[in-house]
Amino acid sequence: ERDTFASWASTQLHSRRAPRLRVTSGHGAEELSANPAIRRKQTTVYASPVSGQVVITSPFGDRSHEAKDLPPGARVDNHPGIDIAGNLGDDVYSATDGRVIEVGEHPGFGKYVKVEEIGTGNIHRYNHLSKNDIFKEGSRIGASIKLGEIGSTGVSSGPHLHWEIQAPNGASIDPTPYLGKGWITKAERDARKE
Repeated sequence: ERDTFASWASTQLHSRRAPRLRVTSGHGAEELSANPAIRRKQTTVYASPVSGQVVITSPFGDRSHEAKDLPPGARVDNHPGIDIAGNLGDDVYSATDGRVIEVGEHPGFGKYVKVEEIGTGNIHRYNHLSKNDIFKEGSRIGASIKLGEIGSTGVSSGPHLHWEIQAPNGASIDPTPYLGKGWITKAERDARKE
């Protein structure tokens, strides 16, 4: 199955859009919302928010870390999204069809773009961008369309994309299951280099 994905993904690398990932939405779907459209047990397609291999440097959930603008030993009890490795200026793509509902800058999140997913009402937030002025609030966008560029704005230890999904009821959703097998951890990437 992984070889099939790798073969398909390699054919997508020459397109103008980021590769789309097929994943099963049944994993944790009941946690998303009471909306039956979200809870259906069928295949959902999300686009990768970055081109190339998705390398998760900080997973969803509880964690502790030190960052440039936090005191030593500072603790973040809940990480409501995932951090994806990247280089300054790498493209960031919308993971879904939607509408841009907010573009701004925040002391912690840095430059960001928020997209409301069509059909579910889920909010996708792309944080720490170096560039976020491609679309204005109210713009309709498609999956795999460039939203901005990876940066290190706000509270950040270096260039990366923080991607989070929030259900209409305010609950945080782990994006990792929606990447299927199209991701690895930083430790796995580093082990491959050795």
